Amino acid sequence: MHLSITYTKKDFYNAQLLHFRTKKRVLLWVLRILGGVFLFVFLTPILAGVFIGDLISVGQFLPQALASFAISVWLLIFPYIWLRYLSAYMFKRANLKDVEFDFSEESIDAKQPSTTSSKTWDGVFDYVFNDKVLLLYCSQISFMIIPRRICDNKDWEELLSLVRRKIKKST
Repeated sequence: MHLSITYTKKDFYNAQLLHFRTKKRVLLWVLRILGGVFLFVFLTPILAGVFIGDLISVGQFLPQALASFAISVWLLIFPYIWLRYLSAYMFKRANLKDVEFDFSEESIDAKQPSTTSSKTWDGVFDYVFNDKVLLLYCSQISFMIIPRRICDNKDWEELLSLVRRKIKKST
């Protein structure tokens, strides 16, 4: 199967988001839990003051509550802001031009105007995909990005079938 890809920033963002959600899941949940804790700390004095009817106590805790709220918002949205920045940075740094992939039963060949590489299926140890992108992992943090937008449904299913045959997931 032959695929020609012109990468976009959106491809890199979708790849980083999928990688983060599948491989860095624990970190994402830790940040969400910490954000929830700080949000709880923010809401507790305000709700207690409102329910008790003691608005003076709300005023006493307002600076701490606002600081807690700011920290919780930062913890809850930080991963997504970081991924936007990281994907934009990686897109600029990669300086990828048009890439042509040839998927065969033996290997994956990638060609750019200035370089060519070949990777046997034994060198790809894992894969993840969603409705936007397929990631083929060559190491824990290094992966090839295959955007869904470059394939029609038939080619996408054929590619996924080949990947599933060649890469046995360890679950």
